Amino acid sequence: MHTTAFWVTDRAQFVCGMPFTLSDRQSAVYGLLYALGSMATLLLMCDCRDLGTAVGERPPSAGCRH
Repeated sequence: MHTTAFWVTDRAQFVCGMPFTLSDRQSAVYGLLYALGSMATLLLMCDCRDLGTAVGERPPSAGCRH
């Protein structure tokens, strides 16, 4: 079965520069995740259990430029 992945990344300065608490920023990321998952389910015409999601940070060794 052919699979495809999609990911969204932000610059750390963008997220850390927001005038909100850490908890509010985390809630916003999870809200975005929920919205993208809902749209993907509709547009791909699949069951929501067919899609996986994850939130994390890129490790410093991955060559991330800040």
